[in-house]
Amino acid sequence: MPMRTVTADLPADLVARLDVLAGRQGRSRDDVLEEAIEILISSEEQAYQETLEALAEVDAGELVPHDEMKEWARRLGTAAAIPLPRPRGRD
Repeated sequence: MPMRTVTADLPADLVARLDVLAGRQGRSRDDVLEEAIEILISSEEQAYQETLEALAEVDAGELVPHDEMKEWARRLGTAAAIPLPRPRGRD
């Protein structure tokens, strides 16, 4: 894959931590940065896609009533826990 050089001004303490991490892993600073940026961008892309899917569900009327979600949250982590409510179409 073709490579391009990108420069960024980073706080000195962050660069120091990056260097420690790279040294601990026996990798170059560039390799660690490339992996970190890949993870960040992939995570953000996934979150964006999931947001679009959730908005499409809302637009289609696939909703969970607020009172059902409140009751689920109230019981979460207790002996009276209930399954997560499932979305359903508008009434």
